[in-house]
Amino acid sequence: MRRFLAVLMALSVILTLCACSGSNTEKRRKCGLYVTVEATDVYTVSFGTDSGSESCTPAKGDTFKSGEVVHFDPAGTHAEKKASYVIDYTVCVYDKDMEILAVASFSDDFGNMAKINITVTEDHHIVYSGESVSCGGSVIVDINDSAPEAGITVAVPTVYIADRQDAAQKINDSVAQLNTVFLGSEKDAYRSAYDSNVAAATADAQISDFTMGRTVRTMRGDEKLISFRMVDRASLATDSSLKIFGATYDAETGEELLFDDLSSDSDALRSFCSEYVLIATTNEERFKDEGMVFNTGYTETLSSLVSDGHWYLSGEGLVIAANPGEIAPKESGFFEFVIPYSEIGDLLYERFLPEEYSGDYGNVSALSKAAADAGSFIAVGSDIEGATLSLTVTGNVYDLSVYTANYYNDGSYVLVSQLRYCSDMTQGGAFPIAAQLGTTPGLYVGFTTADGQRHNRLIALDSAGNPVVYDPDGGDAGLKISSGYVGDLDGSGRSESLKFDSGKLTVSVGKKSFEAETPVASKESILLYDIDGDSAFEIFVSGKDENGADVSCGYDFSDELTALFEAPGSIGEFNGSRVMISGNFGFVGEFTVFTPYAITRNESGTAALTPSAGACTFAEGSELKLVIDLNVDGVISKAGTSLRLVSTDLATYIDCINSDGTAFRLPIGTAADGSWVVASHPASSVFSK
Repeated sequence: MRRFLAVLMALSVILTLCACSGSNTEKRRKCGLYVTVEATDVYTVSFGTDSGSESCTPAKGDTFKSGEVVHFDPAGTHAEKKASYVIDYTVCVYDKDMEILAVASFSDDFGNMAKINITVTEDHHIVYSGESVSCGGSVIVDINDSAPEAGITVAVPTVYIADRQDAAQKINDSVAQLNTVFLGSEKDAYRSAYDSNVAAATADAQISDFTMGRTVRTMRGDEKLISFRMVDRASLATDSSLKIFGATYDAETGEELLFDDLSSDSDALRSFCSEYVLIATTNEERFKDEGMVFNTGYTETLSSLVSDGHWYLSGEGLVIAANPGEIAPKESGFFEFVIPYSEIGDLLYERFLPEEYSGDYGNVSALSKAAADAGSFIAVGSDIEGATLSLTVTGNVYDLSVYTANYYNDGSYVLVSQLRYCSDMTQGGAFPIAAQLGTTPGLYVGFTTADGQRHNRLIALDSAGNPVVYDPDGGDAGLKISSGYVGDLDGSGRSESLKFDSGKLTVSVGKKSFEAETPVASKESILLYDIDGDSAFEIFVSGKDENGADVSCGYDFSDELTALFEAPGSIGEFNGSRVMISGNFGFVGEFTVFTPYAITRNESGTAALTPSAGACTFAEGSELKLVIDLNVDGVISKAGTSLRLVSTDLATYIDCINSDGTAFRLPIGTAADGSWVVASHPASSVFSK
């Protein structure tokens, strides 16, 4: 909201113009904001916050000369203090008629005599001089495969840390040393095992060629630490070898972290992890399968595995890896146990706990590299050789992982090799990717949004060669039933009967009945779906209320009937722990949007479904046509252009994509009479449907 207000202040700059000289350096303090104007058609530069704005024009009322610098000093006496003084602000540039050429919002610490440099480029982009800072990318990992000799491949990660390249270089040197050992003494050991197996093989044995390889995945990367999961495989004539191990580094110093470095009481941490993993082997369903047998003495082995070489950190917690043969017969494969941060947070040093995510709902799109270069995007990280497309973001995303993938006709897919990792991205960033794509999905992108939800996407090319993004998880329609149903609703093994009549929902168990008056007067559908993952159905009813408006509601049944939610609209689909409610959004016409409701629980454990942090998404095909030229955050769309509506929070913004594929956020608001406005203009004067 503060940035939204800052934008409005910048847009109202015409009321507070003052002349200044962009080249008068004598009166400037060596701190504050320095705006270098490279564009030659800029007449005014403004600086706005939620508490006011100021602006500069050349002394003679002409345009700024290319390279002229405008200085703003917003911190005042706070700049002279060492304490942090963060300001959310907006920079806006105007032409001769005070029409906006570009506008962009930032947040910076202006304390301690800080000097911030921003550039207005020739093509009207407002960017940090360091560029990648403003759109995220505090940690980036590029992974390239090396083939030093026939049959041997090694994945080589290269780490980049914003403003900490000394630390990044230490990490890269350490990983290079690990690979030197892999290609030296470890290769010699594998070769020796291969030769021994060949010598011992029977005449009819099938002998494979010698191969060995190392793959690497970035499991967690942020400004606190970087943790890799490394997997070594070798084909050894009549046998094979697989080993999983972790390598974790302090992102501040670049030093490798050992298990004892994670806690002030490493013995207590080790003891807790050992006990947690032991309980998991006896309680988790995956180990209750018939025929699953652990090795004799495996409990002692588990304790020894909570040690260096057998652990790494992921976004979810501390992971302990057991390799084939260590706790179960080799043919049972490897095991990984995740100990959530919520369980060990008190034992880990706070500096190693993940930061809470912040920001808006996020989503990822893909554009051809040429389209991204032509749009209003800032490169996150550096361009990479052979880049074919760029990932662009709506809102905020975290832990962005890009893999090659094998896709199958049944809709399943398998991740192959990690190509790139990015700790964070914000709107306006473009993350270049080098990948050879076809019309079948061959690229996987995973990311986390501010609400902690993990999302999966697959990318392919359409018939015209443009990248297309798919959600492989899709949605579940739930089990549709009639007004009468008999079955096991709560997973108890007994049968319950369900009936809906005259707005009343009734669940009967034997001679007992449980009733709930619903807001649905006229039923359209009853759906059963396990939204909280407890192997019991929740009951969802959609229909019309007494006034004929769409309404939906949900109930939980577990020895009683409990209301979960009530919302205007119809149930669209279920997606994991969310139900999407389809409703109308009136903005220059009526549009269908899907609002996500997610399961929550209060302190007493009572469940409810509430609107989740994610934005509402528009139904496919939702478009508006521009009546006037529009410039938002440097994205220029001409009159007559169609804008595809992507998502909205129903109050302050709509995320759009224009005809050339450029994504941008449109700030919206309401006037005193309740009508919609866009950048202070009535929406009806900007758009037509």
